[in-house]
Amino acid sequence: MWIYIARTILKNRILFLSILFIITAFMAYKGRGVEMSYQYAPLLPEDDPAYLEYEAFEKVFSNEGNLMVIGITDNDFFKLEHFKNWDKLRSNINLIPGVSSVFSVSESFDLVKNKELKRFELEPLFKHKVSSQHELDSIKNRLYELPFYRGNIYNKEKDAYLMAITLDPKLLQSPERVALINAIVKVGDEFTHNSKIDLHYSGLPYIRVTTAEMIKKELNMFILLALGITAFIIFLFFRSFKVVMYSMLVVGTAVIWVVGTQALLGFKITILTGMIPPLIIVIGIPNSVFLLNKYHQEFKKHGNKIKALQRVIYKIGNATFLTNVTTAVGFSTFIFTSSRILVEFGIIASINIIGVFILSILLIPIIFSFLAVPKERHLNHLENKLVNKMVNKLIHISLHHRRTVYITTIVVLILGGIGIANIKTTGYMLDDIPHHDPLYLDLMFFEDNFDGLMPLEIMIDTKSPNGVLKTANLQKMDLLHTKLSSHPDISSAITLSEVVKFARQGFYNGNPKYYGIPSNQERNFLLSYVSKGNGQQQNVISTLLDSLKQKTRVSFRIKDIGTTKMTELYQLVEESVSEIFPTDKYQTTVTGASVLFFKGTKYLIRNLFTSLFLAIVLIASFMAWMFSSKRMVLVSLIPNLIPLITTAALMGYFGIPIKPSTILVFSIAFGISVDDTIHYLAKYRQELSETNWSIKAAVVLALKETGMSMMYTSIILFFGFGIFGFSNFGGTVALGILIAITLLIALLSNLILLPSLLLSLEKHLTNKSFREPLLQIYNEDEDIELDDLRIEGKSNKKSNPTSQTDETNA
Repeated sequence: MWIYIARTILKNRILFLSILFIITAFMAYKGRGVEMSYQYAPLLPEDDPAYLEYEAFEKVFSNEGNLMVIGITDNDFFKLEHFKNWDKLRSNINLIPGVSSVFSVSESFDLVKNKELKRFELEPLFKHKVSSQHELDSIKNRLYELPFYRGNIYNKEKDAYLMAITLDPKLLQSPERVALINAIVKVGDEFTHNSKIDLHYSGLPYIRVTTAEMIKKELNMFILLALGITAFIIFLFFRSFKVVMYSMLVVGTAVIWVVGTQALLGFKITILTGMIPPLIIVIGIPNSVFLLNKYHQEFKKHGNKIKALQRVIYKIGNATFLTNVTTAVGFSTFIFTSSRILVEFGIIASINIIGVFILSILLIPIIFSFLAVPKERHLNHLENKLVNKMVNKLIHISLHHRRTVYITTIVVLILGGIGIANIKTTGYMLDDIPHHDPLYLDLMFFEDNFDGLMPLEIMIDTKSPNGVLKTANLQKMDLLHTKLSSHPDISSAITLSEVVKFARQGFYNGNPKYYGIPSNQERNFLLSYVSKGNGQQQNVISTLLDSLKQKTRVSFRIKDIGTTKMTELYQLVEESVSEIFPTDKYQTTVTGASVLFFKGTKYLIRNLFTSLFLAIVLIASFMAWMFSSKRMVLVSLIPNLIPLITTAALMGYFGIPIKPSTILVFSIAFGISVDDTIHYLAKYRQELSETNWSIKAAVVLALKETGMSMMYTSIILFFGFGIFGFSNFGGTVALGILIAITLLIALLSNLILLPSLLLSLEKHLTNKSFREPLLQIYNEDEDIELDDLRIEGKSNKKSNPTSQTDETNA
């Protein structure tokens, strides 16, 4: 098959270039429409019970993710000038298009009983602009007499105050969301400039927009870094600007395909898919290295450019194809996680890994068929003394120190087992944000002063209309609120029971001692007053009740405590809810963004382990198809599993937890590291037939020919993945560095342990099935006919007289 492919490519060069140009132009056109994702990507599949419960909650009580908060610490907050600045900030934010409402201390109100109309009136505490310090002090004292606000918009003990900004949900779904958040921050910056007091920003809309903009900036940075570093390393290896330029052309085109593919499939750019363009650059460059290295090796043998290029295609095209397939398999296993963000990542990455192979196998031979033959200085890298010295040293170790290799491997495995035993599993909602970043520090401000911001919702269905208004149920809600809010990681709640207590206080002329659950008799009076309330009162109550007054919500906020502690907290909440609201009489649901994240993280980790196992099985199947030898599959897997064990051990020793961003390492690294194994074993099998089945000679010759390319590509991959260490996201940093370390260990394992195993097991591996694999490897003296390119060969013959004999054979 590869003979036909080589002939087709080199006979139809203009046609293929035209097709690639048209495809790339189309992808570039479509790629202009790709958008950033500013939404929280659910980790759970849409049919998961926890996700369905959250959807059911949203249908009754609407979305909880449109609230942004601003916080401040000010000992002199109720000094007249300071308070006026704060109120001016509230007023300016309220004028911004897209802001639905703003609530803070200056917007607080009292419930006042209207005896004539027998209803409650919402009476603002700040009816007009405060003109004197005495007046402000009086209002402040009244505010402190209203327990309803305590812990929600102020923390008296820490002089902390909060401003809650409700944003238009429709605008949050549009590209204008960035301008909206920036407008709010701009107004806040003016406040800080005038008052010299720092503000703290948080809330789900702010976190999502801020992280999305960080991803957007890093996307361009990583593409430039990947291109720059890989170009520099390739130039060091090949000492040729042409090699660098056309290698960059291949991966640059691949990046355009990535963006175009994403737009065609309707996927938005997330923290994961934003990594794919630089990943494709790093993963695609080794294709060019192997192809160009083989081209130079062939050209040096006979000086015939066309023969060298055709041999490049049909001799290593099949092995290169399989290496790209195994890498794509490593990524494609994420499709089976059922998590949308990972499914999109797996689809885009796996498609474009095959795409970059197609670009490499077409563009490299075609472009270099038009270029002048390599000069002698371009071939000097084949005689690199340092690299050859290192390869010879590796050969010496495999031939004469195999016992040391095996002892070292056993020690590594033992230490690996100890390290793996120390791995912890956890995840935080802002785990990937550096702890010195303002986004993280601001969240810590709200956790320290208001017990967190992560929504924890409890929906209670009393199973009967008007059931939530019964005194017994109000008392149960109050008991649940008291019990859970006493936990150090849970805030006070916004709940119907607190509203009713506030109403009771208002009924008794605002006396704080009457802030409590009413008796049955009091309840009837209060309900008659509440039912006659104006629209604003009804709007407040409607956010806590359904239309039938059968269901209600208890809205807590919790700290970002990580999935380990969240497991215990979730169990505590469920037990408390079930104890107070028995399941035979009530239907309750514990949900919210915090629960979705907690359950989603645990689900994802389980499925990512499954995807790793699937990657190993699929890649092992490819190896079996390639070599038709079960024993060879086992031997080929060992050098690639040890790096995974070593990396997992390092995570245990250095306290790096298993979480979605770090578990990705193993499937990706395994899919890439096995590439070296395929290239080496393919050449090893070829050398076996040429050395009359001499195991020792085949191992040595295969290592000499593939060792250099393996080192080149591994160095590129190491530094290529290393660029993610410059990310602002901890998960991206861990992903890049851990994959780089894994691939470096895999290189050593494939260059030392794999040859040692082949030499030790010898005849146990090279059975008849291995001698006759499904994957055809061509011998050095086999060539193909390319009559249409004979003119090209003659032009080479004039400049390379030594090629005449080979040209005739071609």
